[in-house]
Amino acid sequence: MIFELSHKGPFEFNPETVKNEVEAGQMGNFALGKLDAADRFHPLKIGRSDTDVQAELLRWAHFPQYTHFSYQYAYTLQQAYELECKNFHTVVSQLNKRAVHPEPPAGHDFRCPNPWCNR
Repeated sequence: MIFELSHKGPFEFNPETVKNEVEAGQMGNFALGKLDAADRFHPLKIGRSDTDVQAELLRWAHFPQYTHFSYQYAYTLQQAYELECKNFHTVVSQLNKRAVHPEPPAGHDFRCPNPWCNR
């Protein structure tokens, strides 16, 4: 199954590429995964950073199961959370039934934008 995310990428996942591609100090969302034999990106992990998506990606760069990444900047905390929820429902919940729904940023009571989700 191929999943479509509105992210830039995929890019090879290593610290140098992350530093060259992703601007430091920007909040945003990301997907980590691998390419299949036809060079199609398969996300395995979805995440966000409410402060610095580059730094968050660099924290994950030593996990060998992730060979590629994609990302998207967000302009508000609510947008970052809602994009993560959208990506979660598109990708993670279909890949891993034990996946935990994203939490809103600390101190905020944002709701998941999916109308059928109770989060």
